Amino acid sequence: MLLSMTQLGAIRLGTSATASTAASASVNLSGCLVKLVNSSTIPLNNGTLWGSVSAFIGGHPGYTDETMTFSAPVLSAANVIEAWSNTMSWSDTSTATPQNYAGIVVTDPASSQVLFAAPFDNPPIVFNSSLSAMDIIVRYSVAGPNTSLVAVVN
Repeated sequence: MLLSMTQLGAIRLGTSATASTAASASVNLSGCLVKLVNSSTIPLNNGTLWGSVSAFIGGHPGYTDETMTFSAPVLSAANVIEAWSNTMSWSDTSTATPQNYAGIVVTDPASSQVLFAAPFDNPPIVFNSSLSAMDIIVRYSVAGPNTSLVAVVN
């Protein structure tokens, strides 16, 4: 399943950040947090605010936010500059507190703003046993004037 968000503005993969553009400040994606959202009533899109989603993060036993790191950017076969994140994984450690996940948010390292939010294709993804697990890999790509962040969910 793919979750896609385009028109992200100034987002950098490098280890230094903070130059700004007229639209927004530059954000370093390496070190940002990926979080699972356990509410289907919160719209997950380009306008999602941290204050509206912060109370609906995680919840299954063993849940932790995952931190993104990235490969060096490469030129793909389609002549698109892209970089891939580490694999971020979640698994359930018991059946005591089942959770239904509706989507993901990516926040800055301080969890003060949402950079990317998207619902799963067919929510919820249910964590209800020690066999429940999910992996997410994020692809950052630049094609022409559009920048996109795509989460590949397994």
